[in-house]
Amino acid sequence: MKNINNVKRNCRAAKNTENIRDMALGLGADLVGIADTSLLEGVDVFLPYLFDCFPYAISIAISVEKFGRDPEKIYSSIPSLNKLP
Repeated sequence: MKNINNVKRNCRAAKNTENIRDMALGLGADLVGIADTSLLEGVDVFLPYLFDCFPYAISIAISVEKFGRDPEKIYSSIPSLNKLP
């Protein structure tokens, strides 16, 4: 039974990963990465206790080229990321 639960959990995790990646790419992200922070166990990191609250890390990259070379335009666009559904 434990193995079945692990399989179900892994399938849900894979589907969630796919949904997050697809949403971010659909909203204009160029790269998306999702990592299991338990893989960092034993690695010397800043604020390791955060991994207790956040078992996964999501990184999203957007090419600066999409904003031109104007830093003001780049920085002013960052708050719009908080409007993700």
